[in-house]
Amino acid sequence: MISHVEDLIHNVALDQAVLLIGDPQYERYPEDHRRALIRLRHEQGLYFRSIGGVEVTQGTLFETSLALPGRIVEGDYQARVLLLRDRKVIDVFEDTIFVRRVGIERWVYNAAQERPALYGLMSIALALVAGWTASTIFRVLLP
Repeated sequence: MISHVEDLIHNVALDQAVLLIGDPQYERYPEDHRRALIRLRHEQGLYFRSIGGVEVTQGTLFETSLALPGRIVEGDYQARVLLLRDRKVIDVFEDTIFVRRVGIERWVYNAAQERPALYGLMSIALALVAGWTASTIFRVLLP
């Protein structure tokens, strides 16, 4: 757990990290608006807390894993790792995480973005084949 002073310096907790500058609602009701935003993002699975999620291996190395939401936007994200001792930050490591779609998901995404007409025709064809296959299976199983 990080101390309140260190949290203010490094913007670790959501209350410190989520700033709604320039939002007219924020100007009138800053705390209510921020709490509602954080609550909604928690419910959507975009914000989460994983206490004890870091595993120390070989005495000095650590590892953790997290599931990214399926609707995450492709891009480069900044990750920050803070090393704490006695509730104080003693070191900070920053790196970039590259989020990209791969495999068939990448192909489908590119088709939808770059060739929407072809993507639409393929979707219709797939729906027709799936419907025909399902009707054939039910016709055979349920005479």
